[in-house]
Amino acid sequence: DWTAGTLAAFDPETALFYLVRVNRDRLPPPKTIRFIRHCSEVDDMLFDREIPIRIERPAAEGGQYTAESFYRAFPGRDLAFRTPKGSKPARAQPVATAAEAGRWHVVEGPWDMDACFDELDLFPDSDHDDITDSLSGAAKELRDRNAVHDAAPETVEDDGDVHDLSGW
Repeated sequence: DWTAGTLAAFDPETALFYLVRVNRDRLPPPKTIRFIRHCSEVDDMLFDREIPIRIERPAAEGGQYTAESFYRAFPGRDLAFRTPKGSKPARAQPVATAAEAGRWHVVEGPWDMDACFDELDLFPDSDHDDITDSLSGAAKELRDRNAVHDAAPETVEDDGDVHDLSGW
């Protein structure tokens, strides 16, 4: 399988998501940590601050060893493992819905996004779903972090414009 990472951002003012870049490579475990370190250093430079790292927790028994290896490799870093819940298509649906509504924008840069779009176009029937998993996880992380902006207001001021929806 591939190691895939997504750098994404969310603007709570506009409720828009931004797909900044996607990285992927097929590497043995020791090189995977170096790959993620390199990507995180580039991401930190792009945003001029430390970007949190979130990693999908492996289901295999070796997952704990992997987590410990990452914590040792990134001391003091905002690094956390997430265990995904639900099927892959269910986890990808909020991204697809937001994209169809025009709420995802792709940031142009010197990176090749063809593999990303090819995989997304074929999902869930493609041979690989690593980029889709990464994008779904990034979107969930951003939604969870900004959930306060999605909450209903505690009070609504009367603007004098009353709409009768009883006929619906």
